[in-house]
Amino acid sequence: MTSKLLLGGIAVLALCGAAASPASAQDWNYDHPYTDYDGYSHTMALSQMSDAADRIDNIAVEVPSGDYAGEVRSVRTNFIGEPTRVGIRLRDNRWVWVDAIDMRYDPAHRVLRSSLSLGQLEDMSI
Repeated sequence: MTSKLLLGGIAVLALCGAAASPASAQDWNYDHPYTDYDGYSHTMALSQMSDAADRIDNIAVEVPSGDYAGEVRSVRTNFIGEPTRVGIRLRDNRWVWVDAIDMRYDPAHRVLRSSLSLGQLEDMSI
């Protein structure tokens, strides 16, 4: 009886993969295409940045597809210095004001990522 339990336990471990070696960091692909903010920890909310107005001024803005949308030209902040709105000059030279909550900063690529599509930004533009 004991030998059957032991063999059964070993079979379960082998089937569950417990005996397999753990994946190394090289096996993981961290360079995912940008589609949304939910699963990407490499971006940060503008409210998390103490000097957001200075750091994002004049940087490129990308839309979820990864396409270039324009550049940050102005940042409005609240009384404690958190960005509330971002003024963007779109690639066709029109302007749009976007709520800061719809934007995230990617420090690795020094780019601002919008949760809004290019079409949405253009529809909102002046």
